[in-house]
Amino acid sequence: MAHSALRLISVDGGSSDIDLNAVFNALDMPIVVIRAQGGAQSENEGQIIYANTACEQFIGKSASAFLGHRLSDTLASGDKMEALAQRATEQKISVTEHGLELHDPVHGKTSIVDVSASPIPDVSRSDTATPATDSHVVLRIHERTVSQQVDRRLGYLGAARAISGMGAVLAHEIKNPLSGIRGASQLLETHVNESDIPLTTLIRDEVDRICGLVDRMGQFSGQTPFHPVAVNIHQILDRVHQIAANGFAKHVHFVTDYDPSLPPVSGERDHLIQIFLNLVKNAAEAVPLKGG
Repeated sequence: MAHSALRLISVDGGSSDIDLNAVFNALDMPIVVIRAQGGAQSENEGQIIYANTACEQFIGKSASAFLGHRLSDTLASGDKMEALAQRATEQKISVTEHGLELHDPVHGKTSIVDVSASPIPDVSRSDTATPATDSHVVLRIHERTVSQQVDRRLGYLGAARAISGMGAVLAHEIKNPLSGIRGASQLLETHVNESDIPLTTLIRDEVDRICGLVDRMGQFSGQTPFHPVAVNIHQILDRVHQIAANGFAKHVHFVTDYDPSLPPVSGERDHLIQIFLNLVKNAAEAVPLKGG
């Protein structure tokens, strides 16, 4: 970019010229000018044509090392900045993108920045009806301070806490009707035939198992504690068989063929039941309603 001068006129009529390049270099905010779009020069979109001293320090290179190169090839997230510049050109207004993460693999650091893009009007064309052959956009990069980045992370933490609280409320709302179902099953045990008692027991046990799952959901933790114990896999499969045969797999004929010599397996009972239930449910859905 050729050096331009700015003429300042004081109230007493005096004037002085200031080098615009010196003005931009005096700013502590990184400023870069790129080509945004153009007909014959569209292959040069994103090409860096100017960068001030603060931008050189931000990128960590001398301007001579990246002038003429695309911004996307020079800076991480440069493609997002080019898209922002394109939007500013199309809308003919200044636009801003907040919270861009710029990773510097050379120095191993990540910066959080806000980027503003403003189209530069082409004052050299007198015929405004003629489309511009080339457009330029000035990008201002505002690097967030450490305190601002901490505030951002605290915002994420607050959102995570809100989600955790929502999970606890949801768990509470689910457990209320489950408690009613469990109580109803206990009441039914006093009015049903003895042959039907295993079904009411099944309902009660399954409600207890679901309540355990809901409790873990209420914790909303991706690292759920795992406490394996020795489990008889035949008892797990019998429970899954009982649940399936009295529910989603009534149309399926089950054949049990267990190897009594199998030793206990290490695992959590409720998790194993859920895993085998999912497998059996998928299989039951694939079995025809007749002859399955």
